[in-house]
Parts: sequence; C-alpha cells; structure tokens
Amino acid sequence: MKDLRARQVLGGFIPSCGVGTGFKREALEKLAAAHSNRIFEPVCLTEDYENGFRMHRLGCPQFFVPVYKTERSFVATREYFPRKFKAAVRQRTRWITGIALQSWQRHGWRDTATQLYWFWRDRKGLVGNLAAPLSNIFFLYGVLTWLWSRHAHTAWGLAHVAQSRILQIAFLGTLGLQLFHTAIRAFCSARIYGWAFALAVPIRTIWGNWINCLATIMAYYRYFSAVSRGQPLVWLKTEHAYPSRAALVEKKQKLGEVLVWCQYLDPQDLETALAAKPPSAKIGEYLVEQGKVTEADVYEALSLQQNVPFGKPAPSAISRPVTRSLPAEVAKRWRVLPYKVAAGHLFVAGAELPTDQMHDELRKFSSLEIRFHLVTPAEFEELAHEYLPQ
Repeated sequence: MKDLRARQVLGGFIPSCGVGTGFKREALEKLAAAHSNRIFEPVCLTEDYENGFRMHRLGCPQFFVPVYKTERSFVATREYFPRKFKAAVRQRTRWITGIALQSWQRHGWRDTATQLYWFWRDRKGLVGNLAAPLSNIFFLYGVLTWLWSRHAHTAWGLAHVAQSRILQIAFLGTLGLQLFHTAIRAFCSARIYGWAFALAVPIRTIWGNWINCLATIMAYYRYFSAVSRGQPLVWLKTEHAYPSRAALVEKKQKLGEVLVWCQYLDPQDLETALAAKPPSAKIGEYLVEQGKVTEADVYEALSLQQNVPFGKPAPSAISRPVTRSLPAEVAKRWRVLPYKVAAGHLFVAGAELPTDQMHDELRKFSSLEIRFHLVTPAEFEELAHEYLPQ
C-alpha cells in the first residue's frame, strides 16, 4: 500500500511479490524469448523480484492494482509472516540474499538513472539493516542524557552549550522524520487491519530492526560462503502459516449476499426472507422451501462462499476401487464418497461442507491430502446408491 504505489508513480519496476500476479501472454512470450525459455530463473532466490525487473527492462507495462472486495476488504492471499524469531530471520535472510546480494551480482548497477535509484533503495539495507539497531540504542542514550542534562546541576561551558544545541537540533530533526515515516506506515496498516493493529507499529518497527540486522548478517555469511566455495546459493524453504477456517469466516460473504451477487435472488426477497424465517432455520433451506431459489442454486453459492469445487463428478472421473478406500459406515455417516486419487490428493465428494472434525476423522484412513468436492444431497444419494454398499 506504500512501497509498490510509490514505485508505480515514480516509474520504478514493480516486483510481483510472489502472489496475486497476472501476466499477459505476450509478456510471457517476450520473457521466454529473451531468456532461453526460462520464464522463471531457476537459480534466483527471489524470482518474483527478478521477473519484475526483467519485465520492466523488456518494456512491458506494470501496474499494482489493489482489488477491493468491499470498502475495507481486499481480494488477497492471507498468510501470516513467521511468528517465531528463528523462522522470521530465515525468511528475511532469503529475501535480503536474493534482492540485495544476488541481484547486485546478476545486474550490477548498469541501468538508467531512474532505475539506479531503485537499485540503491532495495540494496541500502545491506548497510542500513546493520545500523538500525545501533540507531535504536543511540536514540535511547540520547533521550536519557537529555533528561539527565535537564536535571543535573553542572556548570556548562559555552562550547558545551553550543555543541548541545547542535545535537539537539539534529536529534529533533531526525526524530521528526522518523515520526512522519512511522505515521505513514501506521496509516497504511490501519487501512487494512484497523487502528488497534496500527498503534503497535513503533514496537514492530524496533523488533523488525533486530530481525533485519540478524538476517543481513546471515545473508552476508551464506552468500560469501557460497561464492568462496563456488557453490550455488541454496533456497531457504519457508514454513508457511495460513489463517484457520474459523479465522476466515468473518471475511466471507454471507450466503444470501452470494445468492444476490450471482443474480439467483433479488435483494428485496433476501430482506423479506431474513425477516420472516424462524431463528433456527438456515437461510438457504428456507429460501428453497419458499421456492425463491433451487437447491442447486444454494449449493453453487455455498461452493463460491467456501471456495470448494461444486458439481457431480462425471462417471469417467470416478474410480470404483477408490470409492472403497473409506469404511462404508464412515462414508455414510459423513455423507462423503472418495472417488479419485490424483497428484497426491484424495478427492472426496460430499453433500455437507467439510468441517475440521470431518477432516480429522477422514485423515485416519488415508495419508493423502484430502480435497473436497461439493454435491447436492440428491446427487450424493445417486452416487451412494451407485458406489456404496447398500
């Protein structure tokens, strides 16, 4: 919300930042032709940064477009930055190694004056990250000595007074600049996560300084160790952590809103149904009973809301031996049918949305990752009659 927008306004190349990136076919063909068909450079530790630079050099236009779902919600990949100190340093180490050191090795400083600024900006952390924790210490020392000088009864010479004035002006100037930078950062954080989260920006800034410092030291060590031995740089795998299903529920649209969005239901009919339905009734079931939507409409909306594929699998996609991979009693109790194995995943069709309890029980019978496929109750009954023992 801050850095990428500034890059776009000032004409800098825009890294794809790993996720949520779309490429035009023509751009991919340009990239392949210019780099021996290597659309992604296999030796790069930060291929998203590398591709942003290479596409800009090829003259491909780049845009950062925040896509809004609602006024305060974005279409985005939701993932936690590593919460453990060691994992956070490991992640930052790869970024610094790839963006600052490896990019310097691959591209040097050969480019236009405008792009040199962005090279400098992306690589200045090689020094700035090491100095940041020292600046925190000097800041604390400056505050304590200033407070001490205000209360200490000592005789100050003219030279000491003049020196103190210069230091005080420098202190206040740098402090004001930092407060301005922190305020902008807090504002950008508040737009997405709220002001309660944004108020902790000063604390996270100091904590981030120490993480970046250690990560820079590790990046220097790993990079120069590899260069001195003539070995390639090794990818540091990130242990990804994603929000749980429960944590994402509040970000999802309600079922009625999805039905309206799909144009299966008029907004007025939704408001009437919400006011008239019994408290214990589910909105989807009530709308089907009232004849406002069909069962298939509701299940298609559920699949969009929960991001689960929908539709009865074709007979050619169903493997009869796989349908026997779960005990019949378990399959009937949870109303699920395993129907194929592909790419290390067990695909399961069911008439109920998957719950954590369902997932945990099914995992007892298979070491494969389980992928759910939503079908209507009527379609599940057809599948059960065909493939499950009666």
